[in-house]
Amino acid sequence: MTLRYRLTQLTQDKGSWWVFKLYYFKLSCFKFYSGFLVKIISFIKGIKTDIGCEFYGLPSFYRFPFSSFEIGKNCRFRSDHTSNLIGVNHRCIISTHQKGSVIIIGDNCGFSGVSIGAAMEIRIGNNVLCGANAIIIDNDWHSDRSNSLPKPVIIEDNVWIGVNTTILKGVTIGENSIIGANKFKAKFKDYNIQLLGSLNEDDLISEMLKANLFVHSSHIDNSPNSVCEAMLLGMPVIASYAGGTPSIISDKKEGLLVQDGDPYALAGAIIELYKDRNYAISLGTNARERAMIRHNPNRILNDILNIYSSLISKN
Repeated sequence: MTLRYRLTQLTQDKGSWWVFKLYYFKLSCFKFYSGFLVKIISFIKGIKTDIGCEFYGLPSFYRFPFSSFEIGKNCRFRSDHTSNLIGVNHRCIISTHQKGSVIIIGDNCGFSGVSIGAAMEIRIGNNVLCGANAIIIDNDWHSDRSNSLPKPVIIEDNVWIGVNTTILKGVTIGENSIIGANKFKAKFKDYNIQLLGSLNEDDLISEMLKANLFVHSSHIDNSPNSVCEAMLLGMPVIASYAGGTPSIISDKKEGLLVQDGDPYALAGAIIELYKDRNYAISLGTNARERAMIRHNPNRILNDILNIYSSLISKN
């Protein structure tokens, strides 16, 4: 770039271009300095870090004796509050807490001010991005107050975890999942929650057929394809009385409809069908019969042709 070009940038944008360049120059220096120190600290603490990792500020890494802590290739850790402009509340804190506990982080992952604590096992796949200030733990933390046992946390490949997200013990997040900011906070006694991510057609059908129920608790809807697909598979459906859903499912005949925004009614419907398997099967059978008629391709074709014929005859 010529001197004239640089002067033009300086005068046209009142110096912001140069401030931008200085900011990234500072980060580059910071990265070199932090990376050098982290390599020494990790070696002393017995933490395995692979090639290509970048550190902006010094993280807090703790490895309990006779536990495992491994970081894959080309991972990035932002611990300085200026290194991520969304705001990093504290440095990255990653720790194992018991003998035999494991933290494995795959390749090409990014973390900003995260807290990760393993008393048993936390495995993070490749290409996982953790937004600023996320928390991932496999235990209830206060072992002096809680008698509950830790449960593994598994995060598979290509997952994006939003800012300020909390992931608690026993959670599995499938490939290609996106966890929205502040939106995933397990609050259940038993944290056996699985987010299966993106599935192909056969795998999706297989997972749906394994389920006891199909629950569709939307607030706004037109004609939800997901409900139609569940009905075609003969699944017992519980859905919110919202939008066009009542037009495709009759309450207590092909499924159960509950008032939108009423979690107690939804929970009651789930318990009812879970306890009465014969009723659930009856609803699923009726739902499939109606769906097979509604989505019959020949019927749809004839309906469309009749509509066009009617319009043509009127003209």
